[in-house]
Amino acid sequence: MTIEQIKSLLARFYNGQTTPDKERLLADFFRREDVPEELQEDKQLFLMLAQISDQEMPADIADMMKRILLVAIIALCGIAAQAQK
Repeated sequence: MTIEQIKSLLARFYNGQTTPDKERLLADFFRREDVPEELQEDKQLFLMLAQISDQEMPADIADMMKRILLVAIIALCGIAAQAQK
C-alpha cells in the first residue's frame, strides 16, 4: 500500500469505519521498520494495541465487562426510547 492509502485507511480507522481485515492491514504495515516519521505515533498506537490483543483477560473481568456492557445497552435503549417520544 502507498503512504496515501495508509493515511486514508487511518482516517477511516479513527472514524470507526474500518473492517477487521482493514485493521489487520494497518497492523501489518505498522510492524514494519520503515514506517515514515510522520506516522510514528500511529505506529506506537498499533504496537500497543497488538500487545493488548495478545493478552487474555481474566474470566471475572470479562464477566464484569459483559455486565457493564449489557447495562449500558439497556440504558441507551431507554434514552433512545425517551428521545423518540
